[in-house]
Amino acid sequence: NKTRISNTKSLVISNLDQDGNMVNPRVLSDSTTLDELINALSEPTSLTDRDNCHADYVLEFHTPENIVVFEYRCPQNGNMIRGEQDFWMGQEGITPIIFRATMSSILANKPFPAFPPSSD
Repeated sequence: NKTRISNTKSLVISNLDQDGNMVNPRVLSDSTTLDELINALSEPTSLTDRDNCHADYVLEFHTPENIVVFEYRCPQNGNMIRGEQDFWMGQEGITPIIFRATMSSILANKPFPAFPPSSD
């Protein structure tokens, strides 16, 4: 049973700090933007081996029935998305370009803290 995010009412985007705590939550409830993200994620997603990198963000899709949680982006992999749902089959997904573009504009318009560039 595939996780349903089609009736998402709001999306909470939190930064994930180095200790794994969710910080600086931002709530997105604009239906047009939510529809863009949900439509992008409803496309077939390529799966790849999970590399367990430290995710930058936690995305919480709030629907009337439940909250669907995904981790999004790593410093070394800007198109990673993953979750604990069965359909990931222990792997992680590659987000569609439209999803990344929409998320980039959301993140750019918010006062998210800047991270120093990684040295590697």
